[in-house]
Amino acid sequence: MSKLQKGNLILFICIMVVLFSFLYFRPGYLFAQENAEEKGNDSIKKTDLVIQYKTEEFVISRDRRFSVSGSTLIYTDKGRQMMLYFLPVPCKATIEYKPAARGNPRAVKITILQKLPGAATGWSVPAPE
Repeated sequence: MSKLQKGNLILFICIMVVLFSFLYFRPGYLFAQENAEEKGNDSIKKTDLVIQYKTEEFVISRDRRFSVSGSTLIYTDKGRQMMLYFLPVPCKATIEYKPAARGNPRAVKITILQKLPGAATGWSVPAPE
């Protein structure tokens, strides 16, 4: 085989590998993760409010309820990370959250701005309606 034929054979094999990978994986699959990351960053919203109550699953303000989990980051007014249990309520806070199509938005990050009079740690239960 001559050098020209070997070069053409290698080029042909490379082209076939790329074509078969597009057929096998579908073009959208190859770029899906990048698009999901971009959409995830755009969907985080931010609001300042007064957190009045908290449970192991929610932080509750006057008119909104945010779901929380172990992955929710919580920071003191001095920038130190803390556990949800030690979040003093009531307090003014900034909540970064991901809106939900149905149900409560999911809190991603909570930052205390100011502790309010009567603030206490531990779990609190909202007054019955």
